Amino acid sequence: MMRTALDYFNQLSLKTRTTLATLLIVLVGMGSLSLYATRSLQKDMQELLGQQQFSTATYMAAEIDEQITHRLDVLNQIARDIDGSLLDKPAAIQKYMNKRFFIDGLFNEGIVVYQRNGTAIAGAPFSPERIGVNYMDRDYLVGALRDGLPTIGRPIIGKTARAPMIVMATPILDGQGKVVGAVSGMTNLNHPNFLNKLVESRYGNTGGYLLVSPKDKLIVTASDKSRIMEKSPEPGLIPTIDHFHGGHEGTAVFVNPHGTEMLTSNKFIPSVGWYVAVNLPVAEAFAPIREMQQRMLVTTLFLSVLASLLTWWVLRRQLSPMVDTAAALAAMAESTQPLQPLSIFRQDEVGHMIGGFNRLLASLESRGADLRESEEESKNLATLLRLMCDIVPDMIWAKDLQGRYVFSNKANTRQRLLADDTLEPIGKTVMYFAERERATHPDDPDWYRFGETCDQSDVVTLTHGELSVFEESGTIAGRSVFLEVYKAPFIDSQGVCIGTVGAARDITKRQRTEAELKQYRHRLEHLVADRTRELSEAKIQAESANLEKSMFLANMSHEIRSPMTAILGLVALLRKEGLTPPQADRINKLDMAANHLLGVINDILDISKIEAGKLNLEEIPINIDSVVNNVRSILSERAREKSLILQVDTDYFPNLTGDPTRLRQALLNYVTNAIKFTERGTITLRTIKQNETDEAIMVRFEVCDTGIGISPDVMPRLFGAFEQADKSTTRCYGGTGLGLAITRNLAEMMGGEAGVESMPGAGSTFWFTARLKKGLGLVAAHEKGQKAEQQIQQRHFGRRILLVDDSPINLEITQFLLEVSGLVVDTAENGLQAIHKSRDTPYALVLMDMQMPIMGGLEAAPQIRKIPGYQTTSILALTASAFAEDKDRCFEAGMIDRIVKPFTPEDLYATVLKWLDQRFS
Repeated sequence: MMRTALDYFNQLSLKTRTTLATLLIVLVGMGSLSLYATRSLQKDMQELLGQQQFSTATYMAAEIDEQITHRLDVLNQIARDIDGSLLDKPAAIQKYMNKRFFIDGLFNEGIVVYQRNGTAIAGAPFSPERIGVNYMDRDYLVGALRDGLPTIGRPIIGKTARAPMIVMATPILDGQGKVVGAVSGMTNLNHPNFLNKLVESRYGNTGGYLLVSPKDKLIVTASDKSRIMEKSPEPGLIPTIDHFHGGHEGTAVFVNPHGTEMLTSNKFIPSVGWYVAVNLPVAEAFAPIREMQQRMLVTTLFLSVLASLLTWWVLRRQLSPMVDTAAALAAMAESTQPLQPLSIFRQDEVGHMIGGFNRLLASLESRGADLRESEEESKNLATLLRLMCDIVPDMIWAKDLQGRYVFSNKANTRQRLLADDTLEPIGKTVMYFAERERATHPDDPDWYRFGETCDQSDVVTLTHGELSVFEESGTIAGRSVFLEVYKAPFIDSQGVCIGTVGAARDITKRQRTEAELKQYRHRLEHLVADRTRELSEAKIQAESANLEKSMFLANMSHEIRSPMTAILGLVALLRKEGLTPPQADRINKLDMAANHLLGVINDILDISKIEAGKLNLEEIPINIDSVVNNVRSILSERAREKSLILQVDTDYFPNLTGDPTRLRQALLNYVTNAIKFTERGTITLRTIKQNETDEAIMVRFEVCDTGIGISPDVMPRLFGAFEQADKSTTRCYGGTGLGLAITRNLAEMMGGEAGVESMPGAGSTFWFTARLKKGLGLVAAHEKGQKAEQQIQQRHFGRRILLVDDSPINLEITQFLLEVSGLVVDTAENGLQAIHKSRDTPYALVLMDMQMPIMGGLEAAPQIRKIPGYQTTSILALTASAFAEDKDRCFEAGMIDRIVKPFTPEDLYATVLKWLDQRFS
């Protein structure tokens, strides 16, 4: 397309091309100047408008801050005036509050007095709907009652008003300074209030104001009332809004969720942590610049057209002699009369060009006479040359630069034309004859194959510029032919290459065998290369698929384990608070379902680790009886629910070392399957000593049931990943189909094997063996005595630690568990807050999540290590990923251990105790 446009431009007259070039130059120059001017002006105007907007935001923020501070002072005065001893007498408090009607101008929804437990007991004006309602779930009341500080809560929908509300609360103190209650002032955002100046104001024609709570990601109020209580965009969607939520003040340009480009200025309100945003669409802000840009564009077009017309007029006058000369030359070329010199009109560049034409005409006339004399001599020489070439049996020819024959002896003509003497080769190419014969014999693609090789060898000869000797092979009329070819450049008398000359001799008999071997070798090399390339591509695809699977499993582990931490933590908290029997039963069922879900993801991760060769076994002391009895205690209740008898039959074993967790996992897989597929009868868990050496014992573990049995034809594939004896069992009994595959791999990793013996309807015996070393190993027996929680209370009571997690639920649960053990816990929601708090407070221990917004634990840990006094402080990772790669990343970042979510309180206490003991022992 580009080439076609260029060819069309080159076909235009010089006058037209020059005019168009002038138009283009003027357009580009004027357009560039206009663009530069408008961009510079827009930049300066944006800076000026931004300063003005920021000043407006600062003014609005200061006024709102003053209003909020004033209202908090009023509430504090009311709280001081209330006698704390009367909080147990709601009637007396209500009588006192009835006198406080002057606050209506400050709080349009009134004020409310609360007891220490958060129950509303009085209000002004009196509102019976509020009296007796417990508001302890509101953050403003929790802050006032728990922390004893004036608190402004997050914007909420009121329980009574059913409208968006802003509530301020302050504590009521007794004579000893103890918090005995609270008083709150409520503002209904749907009614006239102290924020009306912001709501009823507009900025420009289409701009407005927003009051935003960045902590809650919520719009408190706005000029557009429909946006009250509107959620901010999700983090990451609009980086500018995320920047402002992080505490930045100033002016910026961004595109809002509706696709409108906005100029915004933000100013924070210190007393409440909100900020005022002043917004103005960029289209309105820069409208004068757009109008000026359009006027400059019209001016540019007008000046360009004017310059082009002037250029065209000047060229027309200056080039008219050249046009007349071209017409005279065209008439002379069509005439049969002798050439005549042209008239010279003026002595400028055009006149010099016409004089050159006249000298050229004289030279051509002289050379024409010499050429006619030499033509006769050339005819005689050509006749002699053809006679000599025709009597030679070898093929001789000459071709021009386009590959067309300009000479061919009889031998070459017969070979090329296949004895068709009626066709003249002169002026034709080798490919012409190849296509002609191929069309004559369409069923034989090898009829004529010299065309392409001949053309290629011509290119080689012209490139090297010297004599070349080589062989050509092909097929003519179904007969394989080998030629020994000589080719050289065809140089004229002026030393210019004008084509090629060549000769060829038929050496078919000598070369047949060698050519066949060479062809076979080439085919074999191509076949090997193809197979190598296919294997390489298959390897790349397999590696890519394995990487994608690992990334998916890591993400799935994190997404499931994070909420599981909250579920299992809440179960533990509920159990600590004391439950009724029905509640305890429901909590147990919830715990069972959550652990079942956790078991599914653990199975998937285990099979992934096994396939990747990244599952490592421990070498610690094992008590076979303890492992077996632990499995029975875990599953005995499930067996009892189905009226099954779960019994144990074990041999005696000395002290052994191995991985008790993986042994327990394998046995749990077998016994769980046995309970699942057995409706009545007995399940026996048996251990047998198979053989013994001085170093180890081969132990056989068996699980025998009286269940449905297994058909012999499906047993060979039973231990494959995602396999079950019958696909319909997934619907009837559930399960991932990974348990048996994991058990088989664990047995093989422990030096044993796994298998099954079964008949349909006669029960099954699943077994596996493991080679366990003798002795206590390198790890001492587990510490006995009091629980870790009690040891923390005894040895580390009152120590201050830092807990960092972006999940509010997980943060609340973990904080409660640690505070119950006697520790003082400070919290942070991201790594940046953790760094700031670590600089201000020396912590005995830091528990930090790996992945958090703003800054994760992997980025924050190295920064904390640089703070004086934290070089030896224990930093533990809280992570929802169970992959070894993430563990390595934690250690590289400066963390010394990790706690994998979801964790039990016992796991949390044991790990915290371990590192506190190490630090303060």
